[in-house]
Amino acid sequence: MTVLTRLADFAAAERPSEPVPIPTEELPGYAEGYAAGLAEAQSAQDDRIAELTRALTALCRTEEEAHREVARKLKPVFDAICSQILPRTAPQALVADLADEFARISKGVANSEIVLRCAPDDREVLAPLLPPDIALRMRLVVDPELAPLCVVLGGPGQDTIFDRGALIARISALFDAFTDHLTESETDG
Repeated sequence: MTVLTRLADFAAAERPSEPVPIPTEELPGYAEGYAAGLAEAQSAQDDRIAELTRALTALCRTEEEAHREVARKLKPVFDAICSQILPRTAPQALVADLADEFARISKGVANSEIVLRCAPDDREVLAPLLPPDIALRMRLVVDPELAPLCVVLGGPGQDTIFDRGALIARISALFDAFTDHLTESETDG
């Protein structure tokens, strides 16, 4: 939704009313001096008004301009979160979720095998992070069909999918949509 906001126009400020004429027949030179002083004062006042107008106009921002500026400043932060921070922390978060799910699954199946399928690159990352009690009861299988940061925890008759890669992609898409929405009027107007 585009909202057009008009900036205040300080250039059209009201000028003071004209000075009261003073009879100057009996004061020679007064009229010229008075007119020159009035012109100089008027010029100085016009300069001050122009300077103030420029300053106030520079300070005036529409809400949309503020949103666009915030979006431009946040975009690199969001990009860093999605490209660096989330991928680095995803394995630890994934192992914590796997431990919770493993505990849930293993309650009902004491001697059944529980299989953790993961992408080839994830095996080296996940294996050392698994707690020893879980690592002894779980078989870690490499599945080249799985995308990075996507694992499938399988027990008897059930599989649970944890797809951190897709989650990061969705978070990135949401950040992009957010910043695109804030900056879309910049390209429209």
